[in-house]
Amino acid sequence: MIKNIRKDGSDNPDVTLLQGLKEGDRTAYGRLLGKYYNMVFLIVSALDDTGKNDEVKRKTGDILLEIWTRRGDMPADKPLREFLFDLIYKRFKENGGFL
Repeated sequence: MIKNIRKDGSDNPDVTLLQGLKEGDRTAYGRLLGKYYNMVFLIVSALDDTGKNDEVKRKTGDILLEIWTRRGDMPADKPLREFLFDLIYKRFKENGGFL
């Protein structure tokens, strides 16, 4: 199997996304949304106590927006997926076990 090695020596496409996000690249953010929206939505819907689809969509959007607003704080050595899980977990704890 041939791997697609990037300029930074990585074969992880999230590294490229993360670099783009840190530079304020809106296209990279759009790709992140396309890649992770469904995953975040499913996790939020499983942890949400309202049972309302509109509320789950809003909370999903809030978490993904936080990625953009905190893009400068994102550690370069942490996988993007793990950073998302950490954000979701933090919100879960802050809200007493529900998002």
